[in-house]
Amino acid sequence: MPASHLLRAISGLMNEALADVRSDLKAVYSRIGRQSIAPDKLWCTLLLQLFHRIRSKR
Repeated sequence: MPASHLLRAISGLMNEALADVRSDLKAVYSRIGRQSIAPDKLWCTLLLQLFHRIRSKR
């Protein structure tokens, strides 16, 4: 992906916006069982789906 691509700019903004949320949410993850998917990763995935018009979440 080129350095000037729109998704790179959006990714930077998302990382800045979610930096504080990441540390707060780590405290509520379970330490046992299956490893959880971080909510910020899910939000980024949903945004990519919206931008690329991907219908499935699989």
